[in-house]
Amino acid sequence: MKMRVLLPFAVLFSVFFILSCGDCKCPESNCFDSDITDDADETFDSSEEEQDAVIEEEADVFDEDVVVEEDVDESLDDDGDDSDVIVCQAVTLGDLWVDNYDDGVDYTGDPGAPIGDVDKEDWIQMMFYSDPELEDGPYLEIGSYDLSVEHNQDFFFCQQCIIIFEDYDEESETPTKAYFQETGTMEVTEIKDGTGQSKGVLNAKLVQVYLDMISMSAIKVDGGSCVEFKDEPWDTFCTPDCTDKICGSDGCYDTCGDCESGFECNEAGTSCDPIVTDDDMLDDDMSDADVDM
Repeated sequence: MKMRVLLPFAVLFSVFFILSCGDCKCPESNCFDSDITDDADETFDSSEEEQDAVIEEEADVFDEDVVVEEDVDESLDDDGDDSDVIVCQAVTLGDLWVDNYDDGVDYTGDPGAPIGDVDKEDWIQMMFYSDPELEDGPYLEIGSYDLSVEHNQDFFFCQQCIIIFEDYDEESETPTKAYFQETGTMEVTEIKDGTGQSKGVLNAKLVQVYLDMISMSAIKVDGGSCVEFKDEPWDTFCTPDCTDKICGSDGCYDTCGDCESGFECNEAGTSCDPIVTDDDMLDDDMSDADVDM
């Protein structure tokens, strides 16, 4: 930039010196003879050419700087876009319990790891229901179910749904956050006939919603959080085990036997013992006191 500023002053100084030649000592020939004039013109012309060349060169450099600045701006814009992307929390499935109904089946359980507060309960519910317009229609078949289709975007009447409640408070019976499907698929790969038990793979993005009980809808929370399942397998197949048991749970969704009225199954499931009431315990305590007296 120094050359661009100083060069015009050098040219003006040369012209000023030549035009002031009338005050200087000259040969008998005119101070403005053709040789001197030609030399001055050539000097002036060359100076102009040098100045123009420098200006053009600096203009080119300036243009290049602008391009670089534009590239930097675009890079910053890209970075800005990336920073606005919301990263969903990865979630896994824990053990799921099967509840069968006439028109569908629910799989309910905990996530594989806490979503929010480790001291509060989270729970997941996956549902498969038949089309209400189809009488005795199947509710669970092998295949892929699209969670983003219109009827599955209805929180209360979806046919294939997944819902998550984070940090559920048992006293108020409300969660801190609720999530409902936005996109994804439920792919059922295997079914145990007559049980509602299945195996499959879940890929889904769930967004935070507000449950409006008046309009019976799930309203997406602006700026809310989200969770995501990626190739997450589920397996609700269960094999009953009643070895050495006469009552109690079979380890799946049934019992190994029921006890008669007035009796209850012990923890091991090996016997039915008389039910002890509070009144019975009080009577025993009073009998013991009479004996002591």
